[in-house]
Amino acid sequence: MRYLTRLWQELVRPDISAVRTGLEILLIAVLAYVALRLISRAIARFERKLQNSPSPDAFEHAKRARTLSALIANTSRIFVIVVSVLMILDKVDINIAPILAGAGIIGLAVGFGAQTLVKDVISGFFLIFENQIRVGDAATIGDVSGIVENIHLRTVVIRDLQGAVHVIPCGSITKLSNETKDFAYAMVDAPVSHRNGPDAVIAAATAAGKELCADKDWRDAVVGQCEILGIEALGETSFTVRLRVRTIPHRQWEVARELRRRLKLSFEKHQIELAAPANTTVRH
Repeated sequence: MRYLTRLWQELVRPDISAVRTGLEILLIAVLAYVALRLISRAIARFERKLQNSPSPDAFEHAKRARTLSALIANTSRIFVIVVSVLMILDKVDINIAPILAGAGIIGLAVGFGAQTLVKDVISGFFLIFENQIRVGDAATIGDVSGIVENIHLRTVVIRDLQGAVHVIPCGSITKLSNETKDFAYAMVDAPVSHRNGPDAVIAAATAAGKELCADKDWRDAVVGQCEILGIEALGETSFTVRLRVRTIPHRQWEVARELRRRLKLSFEKHQIELAAPANTTVRH
């Protein structure tokens, strides 16, 4: 009977080392969770600070912050989870050296077998590091144009004007045009009939451009004054005058539409005759 009592006491007696290991594992998990939360809050605070900045470049900085924040959040999440798992395995007396060696061999094998993937990742890294495009930019990649919705290390996601989403591998990008970096131009071509004098047309176009730039409703979108670049093209029955207005990013299209409207009104006021359609016969 005494033997059974001693055996029972041995079975129910708590193992101090096991309890300590459990507490250490719990502490590692809690610290990992806290680290992830702190990183997320720091990234969100950084984005808000840039968005609320009174600096004229605040909008550009905010786009870059959105681009980098997603990359930093994903990278830090993977790093914290991997480190935490390795620490927990070490606490339960599992030798992690073979795991690390095996991971290195697998990584080497994947590197040789997935060269396209590696090329995409490296290209994506330099795409982000060199600040070529940011989330929210209007860009053209190859024959795809639209708004950049997301930038990953491997792919760029663009939504075009029809709403279609295009996923483009970074390694396949050979030509990229960013239409909204730092500033933009609203470019307008005005074709008019040869019956008009060039000086009269340019004077009417200048009046329309000055009126637009002086309008308080458009002052925040326009940078500087409207430029009359001169006669851009000559045709059999018409010639084309080109105008250009420097704008802040993302406002060039609406400024161009407003400039066309004011050109139409100015031409009517100064009796400037627009060019006839190409399939119309003009009789003198």
